[in-house]
Amino acid sequence: MHPHKFLFVGAPGAGKTTAIAAVSDIAPLCTDVPSSEEDRQTTVALDFGETRLGEDLRLGLYGVPGQQRFEFLWPVLAPGTLGVLLLLDARDAPDGERVQWLLQRCGEHLSHAELVVGITHGDLPGAHPPARFIPPLAACGIDAPVLAVDTRVPTQVQSLLRVLVARIESQALLS
Repeated sequence: MHPHKFLFVGAPGAGKTTAIAAVSDIAPLCTDVPSSEEDRQTTVALDFGETRLGEDLRLGLYGVPGQQRFEFLWPVLAPGTLGVLLLLDARDAPDGERVQWLLQRCGEHLSHAELVVGITHGDLPGAHPPARFIPPLAACGIDAPVLAVDTRVPTQVQSLLRVLVARIESQALLS
């Protein structure tokens, strides 16, 4: 059985690589390098992992680079995607440029897929509550659950994936 394709999307530092590593049943493939813009790592190609939800459901987990200079990878990774886990950093302005860019890319490349939004880093200073992200999502035509998540905690990432799978199943896209 081949895995169903799920994309993890978000700005650099939102937690895509961490989330995939937290739930992957295999050693994840990561293409992180030191970032020239900030004091951390950034994904330059993709992340890949795989997980099972139950006995019969295998998910291929792909992390999309969050920097605009790697935007050319979106149309390469988007085809065949059933679900998108959009990770937004709670410290980013909900109506700011980074969030708007991500929402536009999701609308452009992933409008065919179901979506769930995870708000990360909510425990850090300057964090906006998850509810503040709902109006910018609605303004872009996105109607999706918005939930707080700590991507370091496997059960929290798995919960988001289960919500996403339930949305897909309700559309009869997953078999």
